[in-house]
Amino acid sequence: MKIRVLTMGRPREPFIVKGLEHYQTRLKPLLPVEWTFLPEPGKGKNLTVEQRKELEGQEFLKRVGREDVLFLLDERGRQLGSEEFAAEIFERLGGGRGTLIFLVGGPYGTSAALQKRGNVIISLSKMTFTHEMALLLLSEQIYRAAMIHEGSKYHH
Repeated sequence: MKIRVLTMGRPREPFIVKGLEHYQTRLKPLLPVEWTFLPEPGKGKNLTVEQRKELEGQEFLKRVGREDVLFLLDERGRQLGSEEFAAEIFERLGGGRGTLIFLVGGPYGTSAALQKRGNVIISLSKMTFTHEMALLLLSEQIYRAAMIHEGSKYHH
């Protein structure tokens, strides 16, 4: 089983791009992680927030298979400590079926259909972050989970 991180739109902030590259490099020898940045559907069109979330949800769902385990990041999700997060990831990875997908929605959140499909709905914090910042924090937490699993002193 591999890990895929799905998000809407490519990060634009240079420090986010650099941070993602940093964790991608550090994760490469530890876990097979694929990063997918989807083009924003309806960009430039005059859409309501709900229409935008629905279009984004449809694009995401096209890339989530029946066997895949979907970790959906949502501000109303369950908050996990880093050790709990690591245990959840590696327990799911041990199942061996499908792909473990982490989904970071667009700036307006995720559609009802995605909420319904999510196997695990988590929140990074009670605070609100930009979706780009959430992606960077998630990247560090996936790396931290791998380090916890390896028994490294990175997490102390």
